[in-house]
Amino acid sequence: MLAGLLVSDLCFGESSPLYKKLVLDEQLVDQVADRHLAEARSGLWTVFATVKDKKDLASVERDVWRSLDDMRQRPVSRERLDDVRSRWKYTFLSGLATPSRWRRSWRRSSPWPATRSASSTCSR
Repeated sequence: MLAGLLVSDLCFGESSPLYKKLVLDEQLVDQVADRHLAEARSGLWTVFATVKDKKDLASVERDVWRSLDDMRQRPVSRERLDDVRSRWKYTFLSGLATPSRWRRSWRRSSPWPATRSASSTCSR
């Protein structure tokens, strides 16, 4: 799962060369992203891009495949890995900025089932 998240950020994240090229520089797509469902155990990975003009579809698809090939064939630099790790850490910590955000984060990652609050139990 962690490897899937890492590849996702390196290939398709907002700091990736593909995102920079297609979304920011050439503005061929509105977004590029991926989905990898570990719980499906299928090994399938979905990559999608919202292409602005259908004439650019083949070019965008070629760039997506090229990005994946580059990931397979070239080692990722230590600096790039450190940048992604730093962004993950910042994103996690910023999610804890307020008590309500911390509570939501804790609920999602907590191994314990959700319980009713005392106020909802007493109001009956």
